[in-house]
This record gives sequence, structure tokens and C-alpha cells, in this order.
Amino acid sequence: MIPWAWGERHARRAQGRTRRVVTRNVDDPPEMGLINEHLREEADAFSRGDFADPAAIHGEDMPGLDTLRTGYQDIDVRYRDLPDGAEIAYRTDSPDVAAAVRAWFDAQLGDHAGDAATADQSGADHARHPYHED
Repeated sequence: MIPWAWGERHARRAQGRTRRVVTRNVDDPPEMGLINEHLREEADAFSRGDFADPAAIHGEDMPGLDTLRTGYQDIDVRYRDLPDGAEIAYRTDSPDVAAAVRAWFDAQLGDHAGDAATADQSGADHARHPYHED
């Protein structure tokens, strides 16, 4: 979990996943900037097949990680700013890579316990990223 974020929500998609991080206080520009910067960096790294940061936290043996490392070029990673944070959409047409994306994030959610959840678990109105309409 990102320490400055109010919440982190994930939404599973047939072709991948979306990850949304929102701030505790939208009137705190530095906090918004930290969230946006962090998620931009993660989106950039993921699109290059660089999973070192999350692997250092969650482990090299995370489910799906090997498939992500070999199939990252099949994933379209899209970042966008939100009024209360940021969101990354991970989309692929490969069923195997999509399953790896979901498995990898599911395992991370398990590590975060109550700090992060799927949209279903949170009860939040997790608006879909327009790119990820299924």
C-alpha cells in the first residue's frame, strides 16, 4: 500500500486489470503529486518489463511474474490522472498474460490485507477506465 494514499482499489477485467489509488485529501497538492508520480513511474516500468520494485516488496516468486516478464510486450499499460488520484489500466489480448496480470495483482492484494482491495471488496463506486470497458 502506498502510505500517503487513502485507498487503493483494483478491478479485475477479462483482458487484465485496473489499479486506482486515491488521496486522503484532494486539497493537498503535494500528496496528489506523490500519488501521480509514483503511478506514472510504475506504469512506465511495467510497460518496459521492469517489475523490480514490486518484486522487491512482494517477492520474486509471485504468481504470474514469470509470464509477465516474458509477455510484458503484449500488455498495453495506460496511466491517467483522476480528480482524487490516479489509475493504471493493464490490458492484453493474450488470455495467458491476462491471467498472469490478475494472479500477480491478486497475490499483492493478499499481502496488503485491508490496505488495498478489489472494487467488489471495497464497495466503492469504481468507475471503469474508459479504455477497459469489457
